[in-house]
Amino acid sequence: MEKAFRVVEEMREKDITPDVITYTSLIGRLGLVGQPDKARDILKEMKEYGCYPDVAAYNAAIRNFCIAKRIGDAYSLMDEMVRNGLNPNATTYNVFLRSFFWINDFKSSWTLYQRMKEMGAYRVHSYQVDQCIGFINYQWTLQQYCRPLIQNSTNEMAPDTPYLLLQQKNHPWKECTTLEPAAVFF
Repeated sequence: MEKAFRVVEEMREKDITPDVITYTSLIGRLGLVGQPDKARDILKEMKEYGCYPDVAAYNAAIRNFCIAKRIGDAYSLMDEMVRNGLNPNATTYNVFLRSFFWINDFKSSWTLYQRMKEMGAYRVHSYQVDQCIGFINYQWTLQQYCRPLIQNSTNEMAPDTPYLLLQQKNHPWKECTTLEPAAVFF
């Protein structure tokens, strides 16, 4: 990472202004080396140099905090993004959904889905349906959480997953052994 920062510094010394793509690349790499706070600093630095972050830059920073399991900080960045006139996109939401999957927090994914619906600019994609199916475990019911998601989707959309998988506490990804849960979808 130090080399990347040196390159940016050399660019400035030669009166070459780094653009949003350069900054976004730096932000993305910082998440991979466990430095989400530095990524947030770069968002601030961008503004100081007159280069305003776009949705992709915010998404990269949000992803960094999600990787670090700092969901509250990630939500804070999404709120900042909205305050700056940028709307979250499918990538923004998918970053959160994947994060909730990895930390096994279905309740938060459902809360986010409700928030997206309230914002009115949300269209369900099969990827989110697959995420929803993947989240189901012994403590959450398919009917209570995923059925409304399916009902709000378009007719052309169907889960990409050829069979239902249920995540169980002591058994990572076990194939569903009954067809009853699948009947809710069809």
